[in-house]
Amino acid sequence: MRNKYFNKYWIFGLGIILLLFTLVNTNDIQIVGAEEDQQKEEHITHEEVISLTNNFMDILVQDTDENYKVVNYDTKDELLNAFEQITTRETAKVYVDYFYKEGSDGLYILPTETPPWFMEENEYDMVQLDNKQVKVVQENQSFFYDEYEIEMEFTFDKEWKITNISIR
Repeated sequence: MRNKYFNKYWIFGLGIILLLFTLVNTNDIQIVGAEEDQQKEEHITHEEVISLTNNFMDILVQDTDENYKVVNYDTKDELLNAFEQITTRETAKVYVDYFYKEGSDGLYILPTETPPWFMEENEYDMVQLDNKQVKVVQENQSFFYDEYEIEMEFTFDKEWKITNISIR
């Protein structure tokens, strides 16, 4: 009889140990997963750089009518709001103020060339400034701007955004 109870408790104890072991291992996996997510956040990918720089230019170059009146936005403020998904308002404001003019009847783009910009097909250097900020440096050449260097800072705060642009 004593053996029967011993076996029941021994099996019950072994089951609890296995359950605890499983919970501890699951917790370890969750911690590792969180660390991997944090590393992803702190290191911007090539695809993210391309997406952000392309989206910036897509928002900057708006559809217009034959008089250069912007079709989708009526004010600079509305256009700046559209930029906030990929860049800071301050960074976009420099470009919006240069390329756009508000009239009494809407927003107008000034007919000119697009600014010197990041070229996704060209090589670039990536410099880690701190754990949530990266600088991308690219040397380019174009018909309109000859040789130039573009430096773009990307900062992570819940998502990557362009936080500074410098062209030399």
